Amino acid sequence: MWRDLLGAAVGGPEADFFALGGGSLAAAQLVAALRQQYPQVTVADLYDHPRLGSLAGFLDELDPPPPVTERTVRPTPRLTQAVQILLSVPLATLVALPWLTWLALGNNVARALHVVPWTVAVNWWLVGAAFALFVTPLGRLGIAVLFARTLLPNVKPGTYPRGGSVHLRVWFVERLTEACGAQNLAGAPWLVYFARALGANIGKGVICTRCHRSPGC
Repeated sequence: MWRDLLGAAVGGPEADFFALGGGSLAAAQLVAALRQQYPQVTVADLYDHPRLGSLAGFLDELDPPPPVTERTVRPTPRLTQAVQILLSVPLATLVALPWLTWLALGNNVARALHVVPWTVAVNWWLVGAAFALFVTPLGRLGIAVLFARTLLPNVKPGTYPRGGSVHLRVWFVERLTEACGAQNLAGAPWLVYFARALGANIGKGVICTRCHRSPGC
């Protein structure tokens, strides 16, 4: 598996996965392959045992995987599917708004420089507000936080019916977070602030114990 993922020769049990060129993506791919035989292994285990011999010994000492109980998951109700289709319209609109904002900005700049004669004047205050809301990281993260806080005020860990109100609201918030680009922006250094705004309790000065940087790694 190491040879297939890293494209490098593995010299022996002292070979180090990360010294051979392995990164976070390769680590995730290796763990996914290992889980076919060791379903309980995690990426953290690979970071704790980066050497081939250490990892092999760790896998040998793992307890047998727990028995898997097959369960039947009913499909999402048709009514919920219909609502999701309707909600895809505002989601698609949200995806288009940053592009429309850039288009309006380019239009006003071209009009001010007399580049083309067919431009139409768009209020600069409107363009500025749209830019702050739909283009800047603060605005896009703010949209995701606002809808998450509004639609999921009392949702707690637990079991909820598939296709029910909670399922639909969580689905919409997740899709909206993707549509406004908050997921792509929620990396260092924005991750801590985004998580706190969503209600997560994160202390000051928290760093990742793996890379000794911010949790956004």
